[in-house]
Amino acid sequence: DNQDPSISTLTAISVNADASVCTYASSQLTAPSASDNCSTVTVTRSPVSLVLGANTVTWTATDGSSNVSELFFSEYVEGSGHNKALEIVNLTGNNINLSPYTIKRQSEGTWESPLQLVGTIDVNNVYVIINARSTNSKLQEEKDLEVANITPMTFNGDDRVGLFKNDVLIDIIGDLDGTDTFAENTTLRRNNDITEPNTVYSEQGEWSFFSSNTVSDIGNFNGTLSVKDNSLLSTLKIYPNPTTGNTLYFNLTKDVTIRMYNVLGKLINTNKINSKNNNLDISSLPKGIYLLKINSENQFVTRKIIKN
Repeated sequence: DNQDPSISTLTAISVNADASVCTYASSQLTAPSASDNCSTVTVTRSPVSLVLGANTVTWTATDGSSNVSELFFSEYVEGSGHNKALEIVNLTGNNINLSPYTIKRQSEGTWESPLQLVGTIDVNNVYVIINARSTNSKLQEEKDLEVANITPMTFNGDDRVGLFKNDVLIDIIGDLDGTDTFAENTTLRRNNDITEPNTVYSEQGEWSFFSSNTVSDIGNFNGTLSVKDNSLLSTLKIYPNPTTGNTLYFNLTKDVTIRMYNVLGKLINTNKINSKNNNLDISSLPKGIYLLKINSENQFVTRKIIKN
């Protein structure tokens, strides 16, 4: 799907408030019609409450189908010992059968024997492959495929790792045919604004580096969950998003702690949210993209929000 949704333009209306009533909910307004070439769109509004006087209501149509067309690597773990893992994410809008996909290690410029992937990645899920000798409990917990201590899961910091579809390279970690050490004792995470694979490795533009054995984010990418994750956080909703307003609302069933970061990774604030106190004031934030690291007990998920 490469076509954006369309939404109709509404004319200005007047609403008469009854005596002593000074607020009006935008949910009482009739939403504009919206359409898309592939699937039903969702229409959200901002702000939720209107005050006495002139108000501007922004309606946002979100494509019901993803414009992402292909799987790609979302995390690389080259930790101590045999603690090695790869994560693949599916943002395509469709469940993907993995039978056409393989992973290969390139050592000294030579692609070695492929690892055939098995199973399916559902929409907005990730698929985690680990070395069978890994002793890290988080990697063991999140694994979807465990591979013997053979290529490609023996990669070191000077090996390139490629994702192939029908034996054609579609994504790579490390520069093709390179031999330098670039990711030894390192965790690499794909930046959250990346939505497609790349056969040209862009270290500064697409990846963030973390210290050895950093695996706290394995099992999710940009709000997706591992195919093994049945957490209640998978049902969490944030709206409106994108937003032009000053308040975010959360549809959740348990207490959570939310840490907000800017795109440079700087912590902006920390808040506690629950089903009764389910909103977050973002009036002080300038326009931009922000990451929410959401924690409930021992469960974590990351979501991206956009303030326009």
